[in-house]
Amino acid sequence: MKREKLSEIISAIVLFFVGVLLFVYSDKILDWISVILGALAIAYAVITLLSHISAKPKDRREVSIFLIVLAAATGIVLISKSTFLREMISFIVGIYIILTSALQLSLILDFKRLTGVMIRSIILPIVGIILGALCVSGDLLVPDALTKYTGILLAIYSIIDIVSILLFSHAEKTVKTHAKIQEGEIVSEPSKSEKKSTKK
Repeated sequence: MKREKLSEIISAIVLFFVGVLLFVYSDKILDWISVILGALAIAYAVITLLSHISAKPKDRREVSIFLIVLAAATGIVLISKSTFLREMISFIVGIYIILTSALQLSLILDFKRLTGVMIRSIILPIVGIILGALCVSGDLLVPDALTKYTGILLAIYSIIDIVSILLFSHAEKTVKTHAKIQEGEIVSEPSKSEKKSTKK
């Protein structure tokens, strides 16, 4: 298995455990996550500010100042008001699931277009998009248990993601044994009968 696929599976496993933790320790873990993310945002703002100051005047950009202020403000809000993350966690996770599932679906459709092979896992990204939509609308569906609800959906999505990655990798290996992909086109390997005819 390629290192790229392996890292995707590891990321999905990490997401699974995050989902379980969100379900089991909904309030406590969100406070910790909020503080950690806030600290990272402030650290990013400080590093970017130092880089901006040390840069030559012609290399300085106004966008950098905007990012510094935005990162610092986000960090302060996350550290001082952990309830902000609690209120937004479902929306953030939902958008993440929708985007990654849409990307997976796009890859599968491109693979089908190039190879003509239909992957069985095509339904999984669609299910992922539905789960993401449920997360985004979680505040309306289960406002009293939003964090636990988000944790369950995140754990389910991570399992779907792992299965989808494995099925896609299997499909790639199968296709490579029968055909060679060159510059986005499929060049089929000649059959035994064709080889004999060319020799004659």
